Amino acid sequence: MKRKVAYATAFIMFAATLFADNCFINGSSVPLPHPTSDPAPSVFTYNGETKVYFYCTQDIIGGSGAYPIDTIHCYSSEDMFHWKDEGVSLYEDQVPWANHNVHKLWAPHVVFLKGLYRLTVPATHTDGFFYNFMATCENPVGPYTAGEPLPGSVRDVIDPFIFIDPTDSTVWMSYRHQDTRSLGFVQMDESATRITGNINNCIQNPGNAPSGYREGSWMWKRGNMYYLVFAQVPGSGNEIIAYSTATNRAGPWTYRGQIFSQNNSPSEFTIHSGACEFKGQTYIFFHNVTFGGQIFGSERCSGIEYLTYKSDGTFNTDRISKTNRGVGVPNAYNDSIQIDRGVIASASSAAWSYNANTTEAKASWYITNIRDNATVRYDSVDFTPPEGNEGPAEMMVRVAGTSSGGTIAVRTGSADGTLLGTVTLNSTGSKTKWETQKGALTTKTTGKQNLFFTFTTPTSNSYDINWVKFVSSPIVKTSTSYRSEPGLSWKRMNKNSFKITLPDHAGASRIRLFNLAGKEIVGAFSGSIDQKNMTVNIKPGELAAGNYLLSVKTQRSEVRIPFMY
Repeated sequence: MKRKVAYATAFIMFAATLFADNCFINGSSVPLPHPTSDPAPSVFTYNGETKVYFYCTQDIIGGSGAYPIDTIHCYSSEDMFHWKDEGVSLYEDQVPWANHNVHKLWAPHVVFLKGLYRLTVPATHTDGFFYNFMATCENPVGPYTAGEPLPGSVRDVIDPFIFIDPTDSTVWMSYRHQDTRSLGFVQMDESATRITGNINNCIQNPGNAPSGYREGSWMWKRGNMYYLVFAQVPGSGNEIIAYSTATNRAGPWTYRGQIFSQNNSPSEFTIHSGACEFKGQTYIFFHNVTFGGQIFGSERCSGIEYLTYKSDGTFNTDRISKTNRGVGVPNAYNDSIQIDRGVIASASSAAWSYNANTTEAKASWYITNIRDNATVRYDSVDFTPPEGNEGPAEMMVRVAGTSSGGTIAVRTGSADGTLLGTVTLNSTGSKTKWETQKGALTTKTTGKQNLFFTFTTPTSNSYDINWVKFVSSPIVKTSTSYRSEPGLSWKRMNKNSFKITLPDHAGASRIRLFNLAGKEIVGAFSGSIDQKNMTVNIKPGELAAGNYLLSVKTQRSEVRIPFMY
């Protein structure tokens, strides 16, 4: 099943404090995000690998009617940052009894029970009503085989969620009644193949919330506390995500307030959520109809934030901010660090921009309108060097600029923290021509770091910045024979000069210069030699910025001096 995709043309600029760009799955061939609505994360161990499997609906771009959807899609991740597209788990066409003309394959949920992965999802029947049904598969990705509407269920219900109580392994399902907009909660058999409890068991207002339950629900247990997260409309206005807690799965529930406020994204209406715990951390998922402030109609996309707890079991903040950064830790050397997802120090110093017409692949979002001394913070980058390497030696910057002589300085810890280095920015000729520019760094770092990028600019709005990336330098070991030979040492006098002291018996010596790829650089230095001392001078202008090896070979050993120029 293939669908043609068309995107509107746009150029929009936003102040740095207004909107979030947290969509964690982008299109593979277009700069806009794939629609990823109704987020449903599950953690499964399959073939010995434990991953987060993210199931979602995908709004039909340009489709008619309210939220037209005909596929359930799956993505997977081992680290919450890198996501693999696993493809479509279920097509609407594969549900024989569904009305294939209305495209109403809505919010899913997947659990593993009795040796099968079980995808529960609603679809519109040919009789015009929604029914929850189950599709099964022997692997978490699919393709899933659809069954009939769940036996024992009622018509006109959506948003199924299967809860397996860790206390006694009983299986329960929550869902929304379309006609009453009430939250159903009912027991199922041990395989979740049929409803066995009272279908009229409804929670009209979870935990006496100040106004009514609207849709969706997600339940889990942590310690002695049950958590129920759901969408709510407080009086008039758009949906928010709220939650209640209880010490018993049947309640009574205590309303705890909002998690996400509608004010975080003023143009959205639906804000369906899901949650999971992975490697000891709880994550909350949500969707928006805005992406970094750009409104895509009903084509919604999902984001993720960290969820933490207070000592009493309630969530750590009354409201969780939707950040640009989202979650996950990129690798400094393997990943492009999208600093346009960072935090800009002030709205007057820089801005985010969106341009659907950009020639830069996947570069629809970038930092623009950069003023002198603007600072961007990007948290949690992993600088653990690859094996055989020793930390960052160079930074690459993806830039489009109209002036030369600006700089971008990168520091760790704070805006006044340890300086890793400064890269000079040069003109690319126009703001629509992108180039990767690079410069040497002077300080090594390792481990997880928060980064601060500070700009100097010849004139305001000289540069647009898409991403940065780091290059590590190989560890160069001096030979054992050198270390055992007394009297041989060296000292770097300045950028262009080395003084090398040789032992009395060294005799004739040979000086050579190499880059780290092993290629000899000829004619870049001159020197004077006597029996004990030599001064090696690098000729100014002969070497580009980078990492090099100076080789001094005596009769007994070869000394390799690594240096950065």
